[in-house]
Order: sequence, then C-alpha cells, then structure tokens
Amino acid sequence: IEIKGRQKRSHDLGVDEISRALSLIKLFGDIDDTFGQYFGLQGEIAPSTNRLTLAYRVDGKGFSPSWERIGPLIPFTLDNELLNLMKSNGFQKLIDLFNKEDKDDLDTRILTSINWYGKAYDVRTTRKGDDKTVEVEMIKLSDKLVKITTAIESLLIFNEQELITNSVSERTAALLALNKQVFDEIRKFMSDMYSARSAIVHHGKMAFTKKDLDKFQYYVRNTIICLIKNMDSWGLRNENDFFYWIEKERIEFRYNKHPQ
Repeated sequence: IEIKGRQKRSHDLGVDEISRALSLIKLFGDIDDTFGQYFGLQGEIAPSTNRLTLAYRVDGKGFSPSWERIGPLIPFTLDNELLNLMKSNGFQKLIDLFNKEDKDDLDTRILTSINWYGKAYDVRTTRKGDDKTVEVEMIKLSDKLVKITTAIESLLIFNEQELITNSVSERTAALLALNKQVFDEIRKFMSDMYSARSAIVHHGKMAFTKKDLDKFQYYVRNTIICLIKNMDSWGLRNENDFFYWIEKERIEFRYNKHPQ
C-alpha cells in the first residue's frame, strides 16, 4: 500500500488502509472463535502470552497462583483449503474492487460494510466462568453485535427515512433465500436480532446467546459475499442499480411471487 502526503497524515492513512485490506481476509475467517484464531496489525491485537494471576486469601495467610493463556491461541493460517474457499467466493473480484482507483458508490458501500465486519471479527468473546467473566462476556458480545449490525446496515440501508429493521431483514433474506420458506425464516431471525440490539442499546439487556450471534454473523458475512460474487451477473453497476434490484427481489419474495 502506497500513501503520499505529510508524514503524520500518511502514517494514519496507511495504517487505516492496511486495516481495511486485512478486513478482506477476515471476511473469510472462522466465525467460531473458540480457539482464538485471529490476527491484525501489531499493537492492536493482544499478543499470545501466559498471564499469571494471584488470588489472595481473605485472612492474608496465603495465595493461589493460576496461569491462563491470552491472545491468539493458534496462528491464523492461509492454507490451501482457505485459499480455495476465498477464490471460489469472489476474493479476486474483491481485490480488484479494493484496488480500483475510481471507486463508485456501490464499491464504497461494499468496502465500508467489510471494514465494519472486520472490526466485529476483532472482538473476541470469552468463555463463561464466574460472575465477572459473564459480565465481560456480555459486554464483548454486545460490542460485536453492534458492529455486525453496522456492517449490514452499511450495505443494505440507502437513506435515513427507511424502516431499518424491516429493510435489513427482508433485504438480507432476499439475497440469501432460494424460496419463500427460507426467506421468512431468515427475515424473522434477522428481525429478532435487531430486537436484541435494541434491548442492548436502549436498556443494557442482552437478549441473545453466543450461538445466536454466530448465526447472525454467518448471515451477514454470506450476504456480503453473495453480493460480491453476483453483482456483475446481476448487472449491478452502481448503488442505484443495487437498490432497485434488491427492492424488486424482496417484494417478489414478500408476496410469494418469486420464481422457485
């Protein structure tokens, strides 16, 4: 990545551009973060290390040491299996789009969505343990949910007057579903996750599970990839084309007129 300009501004723009480039790879990373396989710019990701914790007795007569592993537990590997998965799901189109000098509004919309997805990917969740761990986990899951919803809204919302929950739910379903039954299932799940987001933002209440969040992330990731893979064959040259295409699709699904 080459950035020209004053030193401080070039540095900031360069770091931001590298982070955006890494998000292209994160789009294809594992959704299940059980094994702590993640990556990023040096200094922005906790390095893999052992942490010593000392638990002191309340009577002051002793303590118990414990060791825990933090940071990435295993390295993120670009092996042949992952590379083939990326190639078969439009990664070269994504690279070409990223490298375009004159990006149109649809290109920018897709890249913004992927950038937010990358930010969500960086939020690592914890395993449940004592009350403090559960509280930390709730905060991390909530943070991840908000960033994933920002990613899908960046892709599927076109103006501030739209009904966000309904528009995102139906447009996601229209992109992913093959029939009316699947459309309805995806639409309901997406709507439920938006209700969970509202519960967090407005009431500080977590009304979803880690399993729900993984499924939500799966749908959002696949929505982005589906658009990248098919935008040329669907004749989508700009944001306006995309808006009219997705509106036509969701109306046909809503009224069960979509060809099976």
